[in-house]
Amino acid sequence: MKILIDRPGKSAKHVSKELVELGVTPAPLHPSTLARTAHRVAQAQGRKLLYRRKKPVKGLSEKNKDHRLAFVAANWTRGWKTTMFTDRKKFNFKYPGEKVHKNQWVWKDEDAPTAREVNHPDCVNLYAGLTYYGTTKVHIVSGTSKQKNSGIKVFTNMKGQAAKNITCEEYKEVVSKTLLPEGRRLFTQGAGVSTWTIMQDNDPSHKRAVRNIHESMQGASLLESWPPNSPDLNPIENLWAWVEGEVEKLGCRTFEEFKVAVIKHVENPPRKLCERLIGSMRRRLEAVRHCKGARTKY
Repeated sequence: MKILIDRPGKSAKHVSKELVELGVTPAPLHPSTLARTAHRVAQAQGRKLLYRRKKPVKGLSEKNKDHRLAFVAANWTRGWKTTMFTDRKKFNFKYPGEKVHKNQWVWKDEDAPTAREVNHPDCVNLYAGLTYYGTTKVHIVSGTSKQKNSGIKVFTNMKGQAAKNITCEEYKEVVSKTLLPEGRRLFTQGAGVSTWTIMQDNDPSHKRAVRNIHESMQGASLLESWPPNSPDLNPIENLWAWVEGEVEKLGCRTFEEFKVAVIKHVENPPRKLCERLIGSMRRRLEAVRHCKGARTKY
């Protein structure tokens, strides 16, 4: 079992041959025999052995882990019902005209379901916010396909060219024209909350933009010290996954149909889903503390 663990990238078949070369076994063991034996030894030690086929997750530095733990400590007793979680997301129109269900029952002896997937999909690039009381309206930003004649303002980069990524000026509009007004609608008008917090990630353009409009935040404050490389702490990531799955089930035939469906689902998720995602924050903090700052299952 130690050889299996210590030889990343080696299958049971390769390890079986290596055991012969090391003189541990006189002849190669069948891979399934080797795997079953390894599983039994692991179970006897009170552990479970898995053969992972996914690429490794991004590792976190010790400094990053400390930052995450500090954030947990600073926000351990926070009530998250007055926090808006924000993020940008690109939704790719990968399956034109195909209804895709990620989870479904199939016959074991039949081929896996297939779907036609385009190589260079059009996309909807947007910002939105998630709260306990619902989601904000979306704000379509640069990088969205087919925007040339859409009437949406075109932002330029430092070279004077049409920006393909978010600039500080564009994000300033996202905050001032969408996130702040929508936050007041959801918190102040909808829930009677006069002060609330807005979460954003550590993109330098985000910080500059918020500093520039600080006077107009009117009851909103910024959630301080958000740790880098922490999508597992942001419940809006789970909202994106839900939207993606629901839209793919529709089998949209055109990009415009896809864009309308994305906006509709982002702006109208089930209220119970929003409550559940915001309600998961305590468990997320507990998971980070349990993992000593490392990545969690979220």
